[in-house]
Amino acid sequence: PASEENESSPSLSTNLHLHVGPADRFSNSVLPQANMIFAYSTVWSTSGFSVELGAMVLEEEWNTLLAQSCQDGCIAITTDRALDPQYGWKLVDRLDVENREVFGSTGY
Repeated sequence: PASEENESSPSLSTNLHLHVGPADRFSNSVLPQANMIFAYSTVWSTSGFSVELGAMVLEEEWNTLLAQSCQDGCIAITTDRALDPQYGWKLVDRLDVENREVFGSTGY
């Protein structure tokens, strides 16, 4: 029976919270507890193009804020700008997708 199967299976709990607003508003409350964050960063300022990453890199302000606020192991997903490895970030993957409003986008 299904009820017996559920009783012996480990319980999984998943919580998803959406917080919209400036990242610095959440730097002391939400970001330190997050396991994963998403930043629509297509229009954020950059420090230029990184040949090593093959990407535009977010400027120091964002790298520092997120690196100081997020816990170790936090997954950060950004759009069209990568986080800079010199702040402790590791680029694991990238995904190029169609986005006609900006002639294509990349998720990092």
